Amino acid sequence: MREVTQLESVAVTQNGELQATVRMEWLYGSSTIAQNIHFYRDSARIDFETEIDWHEKQQLLKVAFPVDVMASEATYDIQYGNVKRPTHWNTSWDYARFETVGHQWADLSETGYGVSILNNCKYGHDIKDHVMRLTLLKSAIYPDVTQDQGEHMFTYALLPHKGDFVEGDVVQEAWALNNPLRAALGSHDNRSLLRSNHEQIQIDAVKKAEDDDAIIVRLHEFTGGRCHVVLTSDFQIESWQECDLMERPIAEKETGRWSFSVTPYEVKTFKIQLK
Repeated sequence: MREVTQLESVAVTQNGELQATVRMEWLYGSSTIAQNIHFYRDSARIDFETEIDWHEKQQLLKVAFPVDVMASEATYDIQYGNVKRPTHWNTSWDYARFETVGHQWADLSETGYGVSILNNCKYGHDIKDHVMRLTLLKSAIYPDVTQDQGEHMFTYALLPHKGDFVEGDVVQEAWALNNPLRAALGSHDNRSLLRSNHEQIQIDAVKKAEDDDAIIVRLHEFTGGRCHVVLTSDFQIESWQECDLMERPIAEKETGRWSFSVTPYEVKTFKIQLK
């Protein structure tokens, strides 16, 4: 294992009331690594906006964060839920799982405190003992001799937080990293299409139905808990009906208050008609 240690330059490029940015540029072999590290006044999240021009072969580039957290399991984001994996390698099965997939975040938490790694396109994690690592590049030569060669741009983030990943709003922060606000010219409409009365509900898709002009809404519960959900809208909803994933009705069409119960990690799909 070799560390990237050749720091070429470091400079404060922004120091405002809401955000400060430090730019660091590194050399490693024939490659260059530049990072804009963003610190925010109103958030504990630290963003590492990264630009790499990579020309190494048969090397795996990782970033590592030693953290002062004691936990025997780490939690990893997967589609419509999360999965826990041990932070120790005591068995051959543990050694075989030297990396674990995590979509938008991976979290290591003890009672009252935790740290998460968020990302917007890098999914290979390994968390062992007190070190959290994320794979950034893999320049193998088989089956593609040019794998991960050239320019890369991506962002990952470190998020210390209170409590576990639920109390620390890790899912919300990861979503904000992957879907940042963008400024655009044009008129605006302050109406909200959907609101939930529970923060543990994530609305995953809002789309036109495949077979008619109805709107399909898909959501899931992401904390592993149960709750009774009420969805509201600033638009007038004529009716709502629960469907399966193929958009086939599995319940009667309802009017009036849109409410239902969900079980841990349950995925639900609805077809709605607007007035």
